[in-house]
Amino acid sequence: MYTQISVILFSAALFLAVILFLALNSKTREKVLGFVFLISASGGIIMYGLIYSKDSVGSVSAVFKTVIAVGRMFTGVNDAPALAKVFGDNVIITIVFWTLHFMAYYSIAGAAILVLGEGLLRQIKLLLLRVRDIDLVYGVSDKTVSFAGKIAGNRKSSLVFIGNADAGQIKSIKQMGGLVYGDAHAMLPDAELLKRIYVKKGKSRLNLYAISDDIDSNLDYAEGLLKVLEAEEILPEQTKLVLLGREEIAGGEYQAYNDKYGYGTVRVFEKSELLARLLIKSYPIVDTITFDETGKATNDVNALLVGFGKTGQEILKKIIANGQFEGSNFSAHIFDPNINSIDGFFNFHYSPMLKNYNLSFVAKGGRSREFCDYVKESALNISYIVVCVGNERLGREISVEIMDLLKRFGVRMPVYHCIKEDIYRYEPSGKSDCVTIYDDDILFNDRLDEFAMEINHFYCGNDETKEKQWKKLDYFSRMSSRASADFLETFLGRQGIKDGIIPEEKAWNFAKTEHLRWNAFHFTMGFSLMPDEELNKRIEEYKTDNKVRITNNKAKRHHACLTNWDDLDRLSKLVTDATGKETDYKQMDLENIKAVAGLLKENKGVR
Repeated sequence: MYTQISVILFSAALFLAVILFLALNSKTREKVLGFVFLISASGGIIMYGLIYSKDSVGSVSAVFKTVIAVGRMFTGVNDAPALAKVFGDNVIITIVFWTLHFMAYYSIAGAAILVLGEGLLRQIKLLLLRVRDIDLVYGVSDKTVSFAGKIAGNRKSSLVFIGNADAGQIKSIKQMGGLVYGDAHAMLPDAELLKRIYVKKGKSRLNLYAISDDIDSNLDYAEGLLKVLEAEEILPEQTKLVLLGREEIAGGEYQAYNDKYGYGTVRVFEKSELLARLLIKSYPIVDTITFDETGKATNDVNALLVGFGKTGQEILKKIIANGQFEGSNFSAHIFDPNINSIDGFFNFHYSPMLKNYNLSFVAKGGRSREFCDYVKESALNISYIVVCVGNERLGREISVEIMDLLKRFGVRMPVYHCIKEDIYRYEPSGKSDCVTIYDDDILFNDRLDEFAMEINHFYCGNDETKEKQWKKLDYFSRMSSRASADFLETFLGRQGIKDGIIPEEKAWNFAKTEHLRWNAFHFTMGFSLMPDEELNKRIEEYKTDNKVRITNNKAKRHHACLTNWDDLDRLSKLVTDATGKETDYKQMDLENIKAVAGLLKENKGVR
């Protein structure tokens, strides 16, 4: 009796485990099912081959019987009597035999279970919402479904789509273990939606991806859901937002800060900015640099940019922000036939950046004689080439022509062609690859925030936990820490720093590189050097209000630290004397480097 009950309970548990597995994402499921099929087929051939070679008359008969028996395995049929006749009661052989049959049947039955158990699977998915984080994806399209597939493959959370999906999209969403809601409660979010997906105060985390092509609709949905979350008293730390929109406007608008309610973590992007960030992440400028034994760069960064529309402008900012290295000179040459009629706002917002870096703007196109002459004259010095002219065919043509011209001078280097939501890397060999902005590592990277949080903690000191310090940061300050984390992880990784220890002869040159990067980031955010008169005035203000940030005036986008390395000693002394607190800006840059090196040792890399 006990044996019968044990068999029934074990079988029920095993069958439920199978269904639970099938309810999860397809990426893992397909890999496992393929592996199971291969093992069961191979094992079946070996097992039945051994059985029939001993139990049959003639090798031809054994071969045919083996093939037929293996095929029958996948329909649930077995030849246990033949096994017993040849191997007797051998326990190990018997276990292997039934395991192979289970694997064979399971690999085929999976599809049937998915169809016949559709209702049960949906209930299981709803049950999982109670115990897992929720990835809520607003807007159903082939792109968002593809992106969600990457989430499903990399994260342990439940996927819920909001929007109207066609049959193909619904099939894909089901395969990755997701649900789709297109009713009024979901499209115009209310308390019923939170109840449906089991989001309650203090329980589960909700990650909203408002990444449809309709920017205004994304903003409306994020705002509408935020009102519901506040009304239901959902804690900010339970929520995250990834939004396609204007970063500096929407980021500060929707992030929780001080007493203002908002999403706990917010990442806002425009597609052009996303594309620029993807370019630098996928093809870092540091890969074009060599370094000596002291950590100094031994060659310069000479970037060539073709096209200066919105995407080109964002790419230039990212190239500047990530192309500064101690020992290296930086220059960028930008070609666009319409440059004088499209760079007005850019010149206004980023005039300090334009003044502080060696930039050359030429009102000629990528097929002009002037452009060709420049490439010929600079062939041996160009280190990074990006084409973003807004036309796929033209961009590819220019990219190929550049590579062909460089070959004439013995230079073989890739050209990066940015178009819409993708980046193509063309190689002189004729090969190419492509990356897209719909990538979980670009749109939302939790590990990047872990790095950024640590960097901010080193900067602020140990009076509070890093989590509390992070909560107090406004959106721009988080951007700054993220930019540092993003750059330093790649930079130190390329330097071979993996054990957390930075050689003494390299440490200060690394710190100088970090200061150059910090300066560049702030210049690309529209900051400029704080005049001495303003600095002295803020020192006086600090005497009556110690909340005044002496060196940083965010309202005017002025910062006193946007100066050269040697001047930091003078600035450190000024602030130390004014506040009575020991301040060493050079040491802060060094601590940033050490903090990231320590995280690399713990294997918490961003990429």
